[in-house]
Amino acid sequence: MYRKEFLFAAFAIGLAVTGADAEDGKKLKGKLDKSQAFDKLDANRDGILSKEEFKAGFDKLKELMAEKGGEKAKKLAEKMDADKTFEKMDANKDGSISKSEYEKFEPFGELKKKKADK
Repeated sequence: MYRKEFLFAAFAIGLAVTGADAEDGKKLKGKLDKSQAFDKLDANRDGILSKEEFKAGFDKLKELMAEKGGEKAKKLAEKMDADKTFEKMDANKDGSISKSEYEKFEPFGELKKKKADK
């Protein structure tokens, strides 16, 4: 279960750390917060992430992990699934991810809950 949670975290946090830009694949210097990462992914600037916009950023992150990461990062990148992560982040299940949903997403939320239940 930890691996699954880590994969979600890798995406949610990874975009902010790498500064991956869904529009042109450029990397920015420094770190982006979740709001800035969302804005970079929102290619058409409509305030929501479509599945296509999300997948473009997700695929770029996987590519960066495979190219620049170590062996563990490469293996994790192979297992990352854009559709499952999108579904997890789309809290209201409307087929898109709002900025609020993106910012509120806690990839380790389920893991913390399970530890607290023990």
